[in-house]
This record gives sequence, C-alpha cells and structure tokens, in this order.
Amino acid sequence: MTLSHEVMMAACRLSLCYAIAVAAKMYFPFSHWFWVPLTVCLVMKPDFGSVFSRAVLRVLGTAVGAAFATVVLLVVPKGWAIGIVIGLLSACVPYLMMRSYTLQAVAIAPAVILLVDVIQPGDASANFSIQRIGATIVGGAIVLVFGYLIWPHSRRVWISETFATAMNRIADHLQLAASPIPDSPADAARRHDDLVGARRAAYSALSDLQFRLRRALAEPGVGGRTAAAWIPAVSAADRLADLVTAYAGQRREGAIPADPISGTEMAWEISEAGGAPRPAPGGDQLLRDRWSPHGNLRGIGPPDITCGAGGSRSLRPGQPRRAARYASIR
Repeated sequence: MTLSHEVMMAACRLSLCYAIAVAAKMYFPFSHWFWVPLTVCLVMKPDFGSVFSRAVLRVLGTAVGAAFATVVLLVVPKGWAIGIVIGLLSACVPYLMMRSYTLQAVAIAPAVILLVDVIQPGDASANFSIQRIGATIVGGAIVLVFGYLIWPHSRRVWISETFATAMNRIADHLQLAASPIPDSPADAARRHDDLVGARRAAYSALSDLQFRLRRALAEPGVGGRTAAAWIPAVSAADRLADLVTAYAGQRREGAIPADPISGTEMAWEISEAGGAPRPAPGGDQLLRDRWSPHGNLRGIGPPDITCGAGGSRSLRPGQPRRAARYASIR
C-alpha cells in the first residue's frame, strides 16, 4: 500500500471515526463500551471496500447473531455445553467468511456473547446481547455519518480515473514491446528490465481497477449501477493486457519483427480508449499508412481486436463507450 491521496483520506476518516467512538464511552450506558470502537475498526478496515455495505451488513448480522445467542442462553445451561456451542460457531467462521460478510457477523457475534457469558463468575447466565447490538448500531452509525456521508470523496465512483491509468500502463507496455531489441547485450538487458517493469505496472493498475470496481459494485444507488456498466470495459482491458503480454513474449523469442510505428499508433488507440487525448501524429504519413483502419493488430501481433458494444449505453461520454470496442476479442 503506497502513501497515496486515497490512503491518506482513508486514514483521516478512520482516525475521526475512532476518536468519536472512543469519546462515545461517556454516553454509552454499558460496561462493554469498547465494542463501539471495535466495530468502527472492523467496518473501516483498510482494504478500501464499501464502507456503507459493511456497516449495514454488520449491524444486520450482529442483530441476528445476538438473537441466536439469546436463544442459546435461554435453552443451554451455563458450563461445558456453552463451550461446545462456541466451538461449533468458531469452526463455521472461516467458511462463512468466504460466503458473506453478514454470515460472518452472524457467527462471530454469538460466539463473543457466549464467551463473555462463560468467563463471568457465578452460575447465572449473563446475556450481553443488548450491549452487543447497541454497540454495533452506534459504531455503524458513526461510520456511516462520519466516515461515509460527510466525505463526498468516499461516495464517488472513481472507476474512470483508474481505468484511464490502467489503459495508459497497457499502452506503455505495448509500445515498449514493439520497439526493436538492441544488439548490445547491455542495452538488450536494460530493455528487458524496462519491459518487465512495464508489465508489472500494467497488471498492478489492472488489479487496482478490479478492486475499485468490486468496491463500487457494492455501493447503493447510482454508484452501483454505474459500476455495473463498466464491467465489459474492465474485462476487456484485462484481456487486452494478456494479449500485449503474449505479444511481448513472441517479440522476445523473435517470432514477430519489431514494428515501433504500428506499436505507437496502437498505444495511442489504447490510451484514447482510456480517456487520454490522442497525440497529434505530426503529419507522419507513414504512420497513418501502416495503421489498419479496422483496428486489427496487424504488424504487431496475431490477436484481432474488434469493436464490441455491451454495457456502455447509459454512461457519460468518457471512456466505457470507446473502451468497449475492445470487449469483443476473437
């Protein structure tokens, strides 16, 4: 994780919410007040997922789990039987964690409530379900208000900017792959290192793009619908990166000759699909003559990339419509 603007903003939101959660101790009328900041930290864990959906799902899951814990405390006597129930719930957590965030909370909440009951002195059961639900609701409300609603930055769908970055990285990788391999071993090794760095940068940008897409898909309202319209373009960008990587491998093996002119033109097309302005060709007639008007990668590699439609109709002009031309790769 690099110290980017988004990381700093996430740290500021977490710090604010955590401070408010700790200060809420003065107004939280229960002994387990620390469940409030704990909820804040769990909901706002630094993976840049959807804070809104996690807050809502955690409250719902905790409410269901607390209700289950209440039933268990009413039916099962305090002692080793409670320990068996805690063991069964804990064994289910890894599986439920992969299935749903809500199901994870459904299993963890009763396990914690029952565990607190077991360590309480005396034979009588101590039901902390109300405290757990109350702390989760307060923590979730703090996150929604002070970590989500008052920060317009956190509600914006940033897919277009990340998509443009990813397409530019792919274009850089392609342009470098299409360049001639120097005769000098030192220069050839330097070109290889640059090519490896460009490939890693492209896939790193794609990873950020896919992660941001998954986060946006979980957002309510127009944010989730806008993210859904980006799916074809993001999927096409991923396939395009694989095609460029395959082409770079063929160039390294000498199966395809160097073609920097067509490589530069195709790199411009890829950057333009991501939203970057197209550079002026400077009147280079050879560059225009070598470029296939049908968008094929002739002179660069074997893949044929043609125009595809899907999923970009409702978006503002700015990237998915142009980028969706890469969605159909045969």
